[in-house]
Amino acid sequence: MTFTITDQPVIINGIEHLVTAVNGFDRVQINNKLHDIGDAILNLKMEQDRLVQMRNLIDRQHEETDDLFDEWFEEFVLDTLHQHTPQSPVGVL
Repeated sequence: MTFTITDQPVIINGIEHLVTAVNGFDRVQINNKLHDIGDAILNLKMEQDRLVQMRNLIDRQHEETDDLFDEWFEEFVLDTLHQHTPQSPVGVL
């Protein structure tokens, strides 16, 4: 990455001053950019957290549904097996 250092005229309180700039940005402009980037990163992290929470809700919902399905299926299989299992007559040896 190449940086070019120059003096840049800036008006402060109505008086022109020369300030050091790098690639056309003086210290105030760089700090403002850094602040904006920090805000953008914070917003992205908040959005990421929100999306992770949404995904986790879906995962938990699927786990509950899967558990319920497994429970129903297990009951169905046991009921079906019980209904189709030949039973010996009572009192017959």
